[in-house]
Amino acid sequence: MKEKIEFLYTINYPREEKNLCLMEIRTIFKTETEEKVILSDIEVEPLFSPFIKSRLEILYIRDNFEDILKEIISSGLKSEEYKVEYIRMDKDNIAYEDRLDKVKQIGLNILGTFSMTDPKEIFGLTNYNGKWYFGICIKGDTKWPDRIKKPYSYSNSLEVRLARTLINLAIEADRTKKLIDPCCGVGTVIIEALSMGIDITGYEINRSVTNNANVNLEYYGYNKIVVNDDMHNIKDNFDSAILDIPYGLFSHITKEEQLGLIKKIRQISKRLIMVSFEDLEGMILESNFKISDRCILSKGSFQRYIYICN
Repeated sequence: MKEKIEFLYTINYPREEKNLCLMEIRTIFKTETEEKVILSDIEVEPLFSPFIKSRLEILYIRDNFEDILKEIISSGLKSEEYKVEYIRMDKDNIAYEDRLDKVKQIGLNILGTFSMTDPKEIFGLTNYNGKWYFGICIKGDTKWPDRIKKPYSYSNSLEVRLARTLINLAIEADRTKKLIDPCCGVGTVIIEALSMGIDITGYEINRSVTNNANVNLEYYGYNKIVVNDDMHNIKDNFDSAILDIPYGLFSHITKEEQLGLIKKIRQISKRLIMVSFEDLEGMILESNFKISDRCILSKGSFQRYIYICN
């Protein structure tokens, strides 16, 4: 039986983050794609991902626009303070005037009050692979870029975009999972996870950095939950861990200590999402993890290796 399609997602990414985006897509939607459109019955909040631009909860799929319009009219679709938008695709060849006209026709046939500036509900229309799609449109998050400038940050701190992706890799579209960031630095991953409603615990061995992390948390309205302790003292168990592993370029740590961190996570977590500045595949395998996916993220002269380990 063919899988029922319920949602149409549009995605976008900077060129240098393409592999990271596709890794997130594989993890969330369990599919490969080279297009910037995903059809899936998996429901994901667009605001969780830096790459998902919009999600269309599909109400109608038809071969032509006229049949979409007929369905809207015959169903007596109602909405208060609504807006209708056209969702533009990369390879869309529908002229601007035509898109505008179709959006207007739909807007005039929805029962309720139209609101251009502050709609409570947005309806979306688009044409993809020769078919017309209409439904309820949810946009991606526009607030997370505001969290780029924290009170405290370091040159090697994780970017907010990367932090959100690591969380998505960790939870696999399941917001009930319990996470830990055992070397959380100034708390970027912690803040983003909390903003997504995820249960997360943070540890940081450096007292000064712990204080800075908790200042950052308080600045964004969250409780000061980062614990100043050695991760080797952690006794709880977690569904997934996110480890931006300390690296010799930025901290005094030996290869043996790096290996010890990964082995400790193997004891307390079923899954590990790890970021490193060098290829640490050997350490991961030696710690009895298996690598299920990986990618390299390049930024300037730096490369970050990202692993999904189970």
